[in-house]
Formats: sequence, structure tokens, C-alpha cells
Amino acid sequence: MSNQVRVALGRVEIPSPRRSVGELGARVGQAAGVTGARAAGDGPANG
Repeated sequence: MSNQVRVALGRVEIPSPRRSVGELGARVGQAAGVTGARAAGDGPANG
């Protein structure tokens, strides 16, 4: 699942490098949560 989280982190950090740390943290948390839920149901297919 670490790989899934890393993918989410990359997707969030790259398109919005000017965002505040708070927004990044919130988006990372959301992305990681959504990715985790998808990974639980779809496996690596979501990547």
C-alpha cells in the first residue's frame, strides 16, 4: 500500500507546488484515503 500512497503524494504535490502546506496535507490525506479505499477494492488496477 506504500506504493499507492506514494503515487497519491506525487499526484498531489506535482500539479500544485504553490499550494499551502495545509492544503497539501489535506489533499494528501484525501488522496491517500481514496487511493487506499480503491486499492482495497480494485487492487493495483487503480494505478
